[in-house]
Amino acid sequence: MLSLFAASLPLVVAVMQDPVTFKYDGKRGQSNKVDLRSKFGIGFEGEEASIDLVRGLSPLLSLEKAVFEGPATVEVTRAPRAAPLEIRVAFDSAKVSGSYDEEEYEYSFDKAKAADGLEQDKLKAMLYTIFSAGGSYRLAKNGVVTDQDPNQDPAGEALSLILRPTPRFPDRALKVGETWELEWESRTQEKDHKGRIKFKQTATFESLDGPRAVIVWKLEGKDNRDGKDSNGNVNEVKVKGEAKVTFDLEQGRVAAYEASGEIRTVAKGEDPNSGTAFDLSIILKGESKMTPRPD
Repeated sequence: MLSLFAASLPLVVAVMQDPVTFKYDGKRGQSNKVDLRSKFGIGFEGEEASIDLVRGLSPLLSLEKAVFEGPATVEVTRAPRAAPLEIRVAFDSAKVSGSYDEEEYEYSFDKAKAADGLEQDKLKAMLYTIFSAGGSYRLAKNGVVTDQDPNQDPAGEALSLILRPTPRFPDRALKVGETWELEWESRTQEKDHKGRIKFKQTATFESLDGPRAVIVWKLEGKDNRDGKDSNGNVNEVKVKGEAKVTFDLEQGRVAAYEASGEIRTVAKGEDPNSGTAFDLSIILKGESKMTPRPD
């Protein structure tokens, strides 16, 4: 009888807890110190000629792996009553390592110190730009995110969601154990063919401990053009991601997370201008982890 009672206790506690209304909030100048690890990279599958052609379009496409890890600051930079929050996440210092064009590298950057050798080392300069830029975004009370990046495209928007999981919430209170789904299209569109990504979020309010709520979050996505571009070529984009997120109900923000996912693009057909045939898959992967730093 005792074992039966102990097994049913978590369910009893969940039923007794009042429903919780989630909303993103904050005051200007509020900041939190965290430990942050962000990993992303690009891989290819397919014909060597097609891969070489695509990789030649940008130096970033030879970045097979990049890992940024170190102390960071999450700050509310704007919190007007009638507009979304503005939040900035930036490393204070970071060790950066990975592989570029099949060669390993490692650098150390510090926000308080000027980096040297950037003119001579183009890879270091590219990584330092990513480090120093940080990330700024607007956040509506229900979790709709708008990145402050004018050059972002749908794949970049998807990677941002994978690396910084931000659950969207319905306009009602939620009970522990409850699962909800939400769907939307990317706010950005692909520059050439104007395609967008259709996202679907599935989230579960897993547990509550004081002001800390744990949410299990899953993301799916696919191109809204049903796998074809305007020239009839195959062009499929699929997104998947998952995370465990800790939401601070007192602060109104995500306090910790661990996440991973990938964006896979399959492109097959013929360039209408040059007549060059192509057949390849581009795989963009990301992992991230954020934990509060001790006071």
